Amino acid sequence: MSSTKHRSNLGVLRFLLALWVFLAHTVPWYAVVHHQKLPIIGKIMAILRKLQSNGELHPAVIGFLVLSGYVISSSFKMEKQLPISAIKAWAIRRFFRIYPIYLLGVLFGLVFWTLSKSNPLNVLLSSTNHLNAGCVMAKATLLSALTPFGYPNCALQGNSPLITAAAEMGLYAIYGVILIWLMKRSFHYMYGTIITLWLILTIITAALGQVHPNFVAFWIHGSPLNYLLPWWLGVLVVQKFSKHSLIKTLYLFLPALAIGGLWIFLRHTFNQNGTQKFLVVEVNLVFLSFAFATLIRLLEAAPQLPKLISKVENYGYALYALHAPLSLYLLFNNYSFPMIITINAISVILAYYLIEKPLREYGRKLSKN
Repeated sequence: MSSTKHRSNLGVLRFLLALWVFLAHTVPWYAVVHHQKLPIIGKIMAILRKLQSNGELHPAVIGFLVLSGYVISSSFKMEKQLPISAIKAWAIRRFFRIYPIYLLGVLFGLVFWTLSKSNPLNVLLSSTNHLNAGCVMAKATLLSALTPFGYPNCALQGNSPLITAAAEMGLYAIYGVILIWLMKRSFHYMYGTIITLWLILTIITAALGQVHPNFVAFWIHGSPLNYLLPWWLGVLVVQKFSKHSLIKTLYLFLPALAIGGLWIFLRHTFNQNGTQKFLVVEVNLVFLSFAFATLIRLLEAAPQLPKLISKVENYGYALYALHAPLSLYLLFNNYSFPMIITINAISVILAYYLIEKPLREYGRKLSKN
């Protein structure tokens, strides 16, 4: 591996994944609100939607999760006898990296959902039929998004995409616990343990699906335990394959990619009802995770992108966290699609320089004390 640091290539990938989510939301929303499709980009989004069936985790989110595990593990290797001070410093940096923009996203949800509530399409497109003070507090403190009991009413309130950011913070908590556990123990069996846990819980969720459909929906869209698979695959690529050559790593991943390509063509032939649909969704999660792990490994080994392109790496998280409620408000007020893109871009840049960057720097300084 050319570097164990977070290279700008991966930051650009994060931005492109966020842009994919932005377009996957705003393009069909535009068609619903204005009763007309965006010609070229609408067709591109229609093709990309073949990677995701109804009620399934968006492929870009799976890419986020694999990338997150990869970057975290490459910047903080799991080692025995880690001092607790190192784990504490890591946790402080992660908190200030992700939580402030998450909280700003909750605020965006409150403000723009309220401003849009008179529009009859607001409830349908925002996945929020009301705002409740208790739910808002639960969302701000992550509680609603980290348990199935808050799904969907609290977890999706105001700004539904944030459920995945909350679950990712749950993954950081799990990772921190694992790091503490590793202070005195071997991590030789950790990978098998994680995958086995995910498999057992997936089977249990499938069995409960007919009786508790909301639990299944939460498992797919907002459960850190389901996200463990793609996230931990990102960790695995660093921990197990960083010493292998790129060619050897590809030899190990290409069979899974080949089977995955075949799966994409065959998946729609399966019965898409009940338990079978859920299992199809989870199998798709596995193959897309392998695909993104391979792409990330290739980008890490590739030459660094030009500086002008790399600049966008700073804006991916804010774009993902803020776009949904703001875009709906603009759509309901008849803004053109270019103006929606422009206003989102300005909001994201301001959020980065006024909030995300300063607080990230503050977290770094605090972690050194």
